[in-house]
Amino acid sequence: MRDVDELLAAAGLPVLAKSGSGIISSLTDDSRTVLPGSGFVAMPSGRTPPSTYLGQALMGGAEIALVPDPESFDHAVALGLPARLLPSNGAAYNTALGRICRELYGDPSQEVRVIGITGTNGKTTTAWIVAQALRAVGVPAGYLGTLGFDLGSGRREGENTTPTPCGIWQTLVSAREAGCSVLAMEVSSHALVQRRVAGVSFALTAFTHISLDHLDYHRTMERYAAAKELLFTEVVAASRAMPLSVLPLADPLAEEWSQHLPGPVLTYGGPGADSDLLVEEVYLDRIVARTHGGIQFQSSLGGRFNAQNLACAAAILQGYGLPDAEIARGLSQAEPVPGRFQTLPNSRGIVVMVDYAHTPDALEKLLDAVRDANPARVITVVGCGGDRDPSKRPLMARAALERSDLCIFTSDNPRTEDPAKILSEMVSPLGPEARYERHLDREVAIRRAIQLAQPGDAVVLAGKGHEEYQIVGHEKLPFSDTACALEALR
Repeated sequence: MRDVDELLAAAGLPVLAKSGSGIISSLTDDSRTVLPGSGFVAMPSGRTPPSTYLGQALMGGAEIALVPDPESFDHAVALGLPARLLPSNGAAYNTALGRICRELYGDPSQEVRVIGITGTNGKTTTAWIVAQALRAVGVPAGYLGTLGFDLGSGRREGENTTPTPCGIWQTLVSAREAGCSVLAMEVSSHALVQRRVAGVSFALTAFTHISLDHLDYHRTMERYAAAKELLFTEVVAASRAMPLSVLPLADPLAEEWSQHLPGPVLTYGGPGADSDLLVEEVYLDRIVARTHGGIQFQSSLGGRFNAQNLACAAAILQGYGLPDAEIARGLSQAEPVPGRFQTLPNSRGIVVMVDYAHTPDALEKLLDAVRDANPARVITVVGCGGDRDPSKRPLMARAALERSDLCIFTSDNPRTEDPAKILSEMVSPLGPEARYERHLDREVAIRRAIQLAQPGDAVVLAGKGHEEYQIVGHEKLPFSDTACALEALR
């Protein structure tokens, strides 16, 4: 239990206004999880005022509220809930929360070695494989990212690739309590700009690659790249021990960064790299490769595009300090990634592939990898999410058309946009010669693709991967590409 004012002073944070007092044992920004002894954090949001859930937090037993604006402070006072008003200009509020959590929880990132991985594509696969490989050689490791979090006792879904500051620190506390010595964490560009990982000490950071995505948020590729770079500059510099940065050798952006990074760099991804993984054979369901030290192994990852993810994972494990034999053993025993290049069993003689590819670059690499297996035809089902970068919509459609024998364009997560409008923006630049079908209902689109498939064909369901929901408006409705496809196959 800690006095809130002592916490704020220890974190070096100014308080703009205060009312009452509070002794807390935990911090949460989810009013549904408030318990007696909790401090409640009112988070800024574009949808609802930060004060919206103060009443529910009080009913749950909150001792005190931390708020980002005077209106929320006044509302807390009116409710009789002690409160502290903190600075909230730019990302200062998240930075403050990170410092408070570090003080409250005794900095579990000093006890659990945190591996941070960023990049447009590949960070989920890489982080998952690193955690799985470490477990396979006896290192208790956790995973946090797009798939949720998994501390070794089963996977739980999460809201975002990188949670809010409270969510990150609660996961670190859980990892410490579960006996994890490592946490492999995906770090999104949004989280970096918003300083959600402020205060976390990283033991190692890694970069997969960058391609077109999230320009609805970052506006330009230059700003997007600058957001990713924060993991290797600002975050690294703030870590209590200087982390090792793992970067792809042939990537121009990574090469540029490496000229001025504050800590040591380990390269991967080609001859001359510090960690050079040699890929010998690639199949849809496995990759045969040799480690930097020459030990051959077979990974459950499939597809040529995953060779880079495997190389990044091998470099991270090398940077972590695993000997070559354990790197080979760990990577060979790592379990497949849910919803990533996942093939579905069936008796139809067709390949049905489920994958999360939702950027033009990822879709191109996915379909190229499927083509490598020489199917008779490739039938692709794909859509684009709503309330996200609209500039990639025609690029996604073009990538699918150029690499498929038949495309079926459909809904992804339309969110608050009209699904028909999203489809129109995908197909309108394609021209009259383009051959495709449009089905707004994703279930209909998947059933149609499997109905059309003949023995020897490959059906690719792209965009949603592991997700077991479809976001329509602000609701998450139950939906799974995997479950829908298996039902259609039956």
